[in-house]
Amino acid sequence: MIFGTLTGSPPGPLTGTTRGIYGANVAMFTFLKALIRFGSFDEYHLFISAYDPEKAAESWGKLLKPLDERGRLRLNDLFQLRRLLREKRFTVFHGGHIISNLAYLRAQFSPDRPFPVTGRIDSISYQFLLPDLLTMMIRGDLYPFDAVICTSRQAMKAYEALLGQTAEDFEGRYGIKLSFPPKLVHIPLGVDTDQFAPRDKTKARALLSLPQNGLIILCFGRLSAHEKMDLLPVLRAFKRLTEDHPQKMKKALLLLAGDDARYGYGEKVEGFAGEMGISDKVKVMRNPSFVETPLIYSASDIFISFPDNFQESFGITVLEAMSSGLPVVVSDWDGYRDTVLHGEVGFRVPTYWADCEGRIALYSPICDWRQEHLYLAQSVCVDQDEMVGFLGELILNPSLRLSMGDNARRHVLENFDWRVVIRRYDELWKELWREAESHGMLERRRPMFVPDRIKSFGGYPTEMLSDQKVVVTEYGRQILAKRQPLKFYKGMKSILLLPVIQEGLKIASQPIPFDELVDRLMERFMRFSPTGKDIRYQLLWMLKHGMISVCDGGEI
Repeated sequence: MIFGTLTGSPPGPLTGTTRGIYGANVAMFTFLKALIRFGSFDEYHLFISAYDPEKAAESWGKLLKPLDERGRLRLNDLFQLRRLLREKRFTVFHGGHIISNLAYLRAQFSPDRPFPVTGRIDSISYQFLLPDLLTMMIRGDLYPFDAVICTSRQAMKAYEALLGQTAEDFEGRYGIKLSFPPKLVHIPLGVDTDQFAPRDKTKARALLSLPQNGLIILCFGRLSAHEKMDLLPVLRAFKRLTEDHPQKMKKALLLLAGDDARYGYGEKVEGFAGEMGISDKVKVMRNPSFVETPLIYSASDIFISFPDNFQESFGITVLEAMSSGLPVVVSDWDGYRDTVLHGEVGFRVPTYWADCEGRIALYSPICDWRQEHLYLAQSVCVDQDEMVGFLGELILNPSLRLSMGDNARRHVLENFDWRVVIRRYDELWKELWREAESHGMLERRRPMFVPDRIKSFGGYPTEMLSDQKVVVTEYGRQILAKRQPLKFYKGMKSILLLPVIQEGLKIASQPIPFDELVDRLMERFMRFSPTGKDIRYQLLWMLKHGMISVCDGGEI
């Protein structure tokens, strides 16, 4: 069994702090780590497309190879994809939810050996997703043995509705029906239950310089009213709790931790707390490190999260908190409905909304998505009375906190440990693989949305090379004799064919028509299956950098 995926450079901040981190990046990275640790594949191929592919491969190697005890990880340049698809029988390619790009490459490079293409959805509330879905349906190349994996049941319903809206709008305007053959499958995200586990509270607080006495209520997540949650209602609820339970809350602390890189929201929250007279009970911990993150959960007594934003699709911090043995109080919102068992591991607070978009939807195509999501989030209500009531139960009842925390840990171990989640992925991929194997040859359609720059920009240069003669230059002879080093920009090594360049310099020792040189090189390297366009690229690069020159026709 062989796994494949396309990726860029690993998100740099993942090696340090939570600064600038989106949950989707964390989910992608932790998924790959878990897959290599617990998956059943014989090989894991990452095909890398980045500004500096070699550096990206080195970074991925440092992050993932320590987990690869059996030596199954392969870090490949993107331009090796065609060759490896011909040489190896891939079981699945997995990526983001716009799976048509992978499906297109499958149809071009491996039509006789189909494999499933799958992708996972993260946030799907952006307006620009709708044209992407339309492109995916128009482009085709998708089959029933492909799948889009949804991390929550409600997100799956939302994605299905978005596909339906897109198809309906297109049919209403053009009278053409579109379909989406892939399956929609619900598999949640997972959590590393070894990393996020109950720890000694006293030691954790000491390491984080937090007060040893008093209740700590933790809210961990991106600090943003635009992209996560409005913390003003949370502060109001906390103030009410200090008034309703003055003795129990005398030394209590509301700890707000997370990424605060974009909006400086932490400073606004501190200002709100000061205006309410509770600044001594509110602490903002900005951009904690990944080393500190598990300790922050262990130092706390109750976890809260009240997202009101449609950008929130799952809520990985809730799993981390429950895995750490904390009871949770959260919004009854999207993925939280799947992960938090009301009354067993904590409580879900009711949320309210109504049909109110109006101008927001009308301006959506031209409105900044962050501002649009703030507008929308300000119309979503989390019941503050219920919030205060549920938190009050936990504040007054330490034994309830303990039993719910124990239940939460057990619930995560049984359902959301990465071992369990990866097993579900494995089962899905094996089922899809069996379907793909029985399908037969794929239809190789004409490519769509692939630029033909010769048609578009062929008029830009003075001449298009064909029968003009080229010849090696003195610089080219020095390169051939290795008296001069071959220099190229970062990232170019993946597209340059060095043996072709060396042989081209030899053949061009005497003037030779450009296209004849192309033909001779194709014949010489037939076993590597280069195309004429691949060879022309090498020769043009050599011409650009003075290794060969045009010796007749046109002024150069």
